[in-house]
Amino acid sequence: MEAAEDKDKYLDKFLNILYDFDDRAKKYIIKRLQVSLKKSPKKEDESFDIDTVFGKWEDSRSSEEIIKDIYDSRVSKPDPISFD
Repeated sequence: MEAAEDKDKYLDKFLNILYDFDDRAKKYIIKRLQVSLKKSPKKEDESFDIDTVFGKWEDSRSSEEIIKDIYDSRVSKPDPISFD
């Protein structure tokens, strides 16, 4: 698939989410997009990269260290909450 087709595919998915927003939210998004265009002009020929749009996880730890940290940070509650 070409880069332009990828770009269109992701933008279409994003726009489908926006259709459910109310007019106030859509206007807010438009204003924010206008500000972002003024702050960071991009070259027209720059290829579309999903990581630049939505970001990506960056970490210096290994996957094993990350998994260990996740498990170590979990807590359990000793007694279930009763709603009686």
